[in-house]
Amino acid sequence: TRNNNCGATVGDGTHSLFKHTASDEANLLEFSVAGGKVWYDMSNIPPGPDHCTSYADCKAHTGKKGYNVPVDVIPTRHNNGQNCRKLHDTKPDAPDAYLFPGDVKTPW
Repeated sequence: TRNNNCGATVGDGTHSLFKHTASDEANLLEFSVAGGKVWYDMSNIPPGPDHCTSYADCKAHTGKKGYNVPVDVIPTRHNNGQNCRKLHDTKPDAPDAYLFPGDVKTPW
């Protein structure tokens, strides 16, 4: 939200999300702030997916997509690919986004 923060204040103990429009098909930037650390991810999961096992499966099941605008998340500190990393979400099945309910992106 740098230079265009939408009036948002993000402080310790915050657990929230940003999305462009109220549509249930909007991609989500989800984040939590605790103890001075920030956890964040992108979610492009189609709404109402039940127990689908891939983005294609969810999209076929729901007839929807969980994406509406491109989003880049670029950390301003510790951007080393280990502590923090850039997220590039420019298409419905973007590799940096969670795409279905059981999707696993983090190796730890």
